[in-house]
Amino acid sequence: MKINIFILLTLLFSGVSCTKKIQRDKNEYTTLNSKAILRNGNGIFTEEINIYSEKISGIILSRNLDLKPLNFLTRQQIKDVSVKDSKGQNLKFRVRHYMNWGNIDFLEIPGDGKLFLNYTILGFADFHKSLSFDIVGIQWNIAIKKIHFEMQFPQEIHQEKTQAIIDYQEDKKGRFIIDGNTLIYEYKGTLKPKTPVNIRLEMKKPLPQENRYKTDLKEIIQQNKIVIIFAVFFLFMSLIFIFLPADIVHKCTFLMNFLIIVPAAVITFPGILYWIHESKIRGGDWGNVISDIAFFAGFLFILVGFIIKLNRDLLGYKKSAWYMQLAMGAVLFTLIPIPHSSAILLPLMGYSQLLYWLRRDISFKFGIGLNRISEYVWNEGEVGFDDISKKFSMSKKNVTNLLEKNRNLPFIIDYSTSTAMSPENASLKNNMIVCPYCSGAGTISGGAGKLECVYCGREFHSSLKEEKRPKPVPVLIEAIATVFLSLGFSIGGFGLFLSLIFFFLGIIDGDGVTSSLTLSLVTAAIFSGINYLFYIFSGSLKKGQSLSVLKVILVVTAPLIIPLIALFKLGNKRVKLHFGEISDDEIKKEITNRGQMTVDEFSKWLGCSIDEATDVILYLTGNALIDAVFDRKTGSLVSRELYRKIATEGECINCGGLYGFRDGALICQYCGHKPE
Repeated sequence: MKINIFILLTLLFSGVSCTKKIQRDKNEYTTLNSKAILRNGNGIFTEEINIYSEKISGIILSRNLDLKPLNFLTRQQIKDVSVKDSKGQNLKFRVRHYMNWGNIDFLEIPGDGKLFLNYTILGFADFHKSLSFDIVGIQWNIAIKKIHFEMQFPQEIHQEKTQAIIDYQEDKKGRFIIDGNTLIYEYKGTLKPKTPVNIRLEMKKPLPQENRYKTDLKEIIQQNKIVIIFAVFFLFMSLIFIFLPADIVHKCTFLMNFLIIVPAAVITFPGILYWIHESKIRGGDWGNVISDIAFFAGFLFILVGFIIKLNRDLLGYKKSAWYMQLAMGAVLFTLIPIPHSSAILLPLMGYSQLLYWLRRDISFKFGIGLNRISEYVWNEGEVGFDDISKKFSMSKKNVTNLLEKNRNLPFIIDYSTSTAMSPENASLKNNMIVCPYCSGAGTISGGAGKLECVYCGREFHSSLKEEKRPKPVPVLIEAIATVFLSLGFSIGGFGLFLSLIFFFLGIIDGDGVTSSLTLSLVTAAIFSGINYLFYIFSGSLKKGQSLSVLKVILVVTAPLIIPLIALFKLGNKRVKLHFGEISDDEIKKEITNRGQMTVDEFSKWLGCSIDEATDVILYLTGNALIDAVFDRKTGSLVSRELYRKIATEGECINCGGLYGFRDGALICQYCGHKPE
């Protein structure tokens, strides 16, 4: 019985003792005792945190630290963290990194409120003349009554010797002491919760070189490993694609474009996760979480929208898609504002694709560089589709599709026999009528009041004059306009998403339906306005307007390389003609002086491809904008005055052959006779 009473009394007294230990002060506050040693450029910290609170179990505390960038690929990192109680037992914790913030969250707080924290900030002393440190972070949730901070340097920092300047914020009552190589800061008073205290030390004499932090390759890889893995994978696949057939490469490019979304999404996840945990530290403040998620979603919307548009055009083999794929690396630079050092590596995936995307057989599929086919037909005179497929390593089906999609090529096509003819060969066939729109040819008789092309379906009157043609847009401008259009729609879609987020967030925060709906509609209106501006700008470029605005945009984005190339290409005559900097009269004057210009000569004069030059010829002649005609059978742009001479000369008086044009003069295509 005596033993039982003794045990009971012991338990009672120990309980009273524990209660007093926890309830040392009814006011909630903490004291901080922090020491740091600078070694090899790192900051090694030992901190003792004493928490005086009656509600220890309900407190969520986080040691907030300001992390500086070491270079454009790495930041300071929190390493070697341990949290122990007064008995040396390990306590649970969590380390979070986001942009320039680092947090050590205390997931367990012992009953006596004593925490012993050890951590290292890698690269803490990567400085020449300045150093900054948050003695108290911005999110410490309990008032502070006492601070003792010491930092030991590898050299003396005495003010008289180094002329150190010490600056601090928020608190004017603190006391600084510099003793040899040690900086001491002490504070006694009351700092309200969430009151940051920061020290900035500026020295005229920097740290010795051997005591500065040196970032190595291992750390760069560690902090950016996800994007580096994808960048290496894209480079590896791009090298393989150099040797694969164009059809396979085309399909793989479609998949690779979607794969770019994965690393872009991965590097946004840490920021989202950071704010989810931060909302708990801030007492359930979901406002920053939602806005941060919306911030990341905005960039992903733009990227995903661009890729969807690009891939759709790739499937349709549009010329603009080929140019848009070239711009992938530049478009990925729009993700740089994502607060992650890896964002700057994302464009490497787009630029690595250029290793194979410039292959001629791939560009052929999109109608780029088809002048090689034209030259082949001109040299041979008449070739079948089978010959073209063998010459350029393409299937006959692809050849047929390619020619049907590019009907402005400067040679004659007889689809009934799957034959391509040079203008000279076509001119030998007196009964052949050539469609001036698609270059389809057939040995059909003329003379009817109305003809219809059996290949493209165009209807013509007896004069064979077609309906008015729309103004052709240079492929470069078409690609640029498409990029802005797709970015605009992506921004508009993000605006709708963000407006819904703001509406539901306002309801959750108790702002009311009216206020939430107003904010939602204003947000949607702003982003819809941006979308509309992009839409208008894209349309104006296609109409030949807003050249000065485009130049400013390309100059600003010139460091991305692709815009710089586009800027130089704006100087050729084809683009100047589109934007009205070269008049139709200048072309008329050139033709009048020469009498005639072959498509090849005209393309060189404009500084564009043969197919683009043919588009311009058909537009100018078809709409009677210049006093010239396009003779498909000779592949020439001929002044009307010279063209009329053929009609009056009739057959060659020497051999009965047909007259044609050469070097601006009439000449028989068979015997070479020149009429007087």
